[in-house]
Order: sequence, then structure tokens, then C-alpha cells
Amino acid sequence: MKLFRNFCVILLSAMSFTSVAQVCYNNATPADPDSGIYGFITNRDTDTGCKGLHISELQLSGATAPGVDRLLDFGFGIKAKNNRTLADDFTLSKRSTLANVKLYPYKNRIGSTTLQTTPIIESAYLRIWNGKPGEPGSAVIHGNLADNVLVSSIFTGIYRTNDNLVNSCDRPIMEVTADLKCVILEPG
Repeated sequence: MKLFRNFCVILLSAMSFTSVAQVCYNNATPADPDSGIYGFITNRDTDTGCKGLHISELQLSGATAPGVDRLLDFGFGIKAKNNRTLADDFTLSKRSTLANVKLYPYKNRIGSTTLQTTPIIESAYLRIWNGKPGEPGSAVIHGNLADNVLVSSIFTGIYRTNDNLVNSCDRPIMEVTADLKCVILEPG
């Protein structure tokens, strides 16, 4: 059995009763290449990365241990059946109806040497807490780890790499849309 590890970046979309869908929180997206903002794309050089596509490279930052100059990891693992989840803080400034969430996971070691064109993420499980998970007084106010809320999974054209394997085609980043079932949340 292969062990899969995924990397997530969260983008929440909110839709109010009187307006068109709008983003209520965004901690990183691939970004528009013409905007000058990379988002989680770290390299757009066509001579670097899988088949010249953009990459999201996990990089060393700050001081490292003696003799350590390369990363061997690619990010955080999330897999509901192994009780691995990833949390992100967000605050709403007004009452909001959340229609969906966009996540950007990669699936580890798909063993591909060709460009990823088919969906490889088959499920998404979400919970919204009213505080930090595990803290006294915090509770799940929406969602669970049993109901698959996946709407779609499409390839972003970006691969997850580290500074040791910048040309790897093993970790395609997918844009996963999950249904939040128009949950209404108060500010906070």
C-alpha cells in the first residue's frame, strides 16, 4: 500500500444572500501570472520544474542544522482515514454564507513521467471549528470526517517540489472544490 501525503492551501468562497459569490478568506492561491504575485508558485522558469511548468518548491528558510542543506520533505500530510488533518485560521468580519472551499493538495508519488490530466483526488472531508482544534471550549460547528464533500478536482498545472527535486513530476497540485452546503456563520 502506498503512503500518500498531501499539501493543502485553503481558499474559502462566501456568498451572501444579496450578492454574487465573493472570496471571504484566501491564504494563498496559484495567482495570476500577470499580477506579479506568486501565491504558492515559487518558480515560473520554463527551464525548471516538470516539463517546464510552474512549481511550488518547499525551500529552506533561516538557519539549519550543521550539514543540512537540502530538504527531504514536501509539506504536511493530510489523510482523513489516518486521522491526519490540517487546520487554518480565518476570521469572518460579517455574517456569511459559505458555499464552497477551494483546496490545493498534492498527491505524493504518483510515479508519472507525463503531464497530469486526470483527477487524482477522490474525496474531501472538512470541519469548521469555532476555535483552535483541541482547545478547551472549541467545537466542530460544521462538517465531519465521514461525509465526502468533493465537488471537483482539476490539475493546476503546478507541481510540488523541494530544493532537492525541482524537476520532479511526482506531485501534481490539484485544485479541489468542496461543498460547504451554504453553511451560515456569524462574524468571528
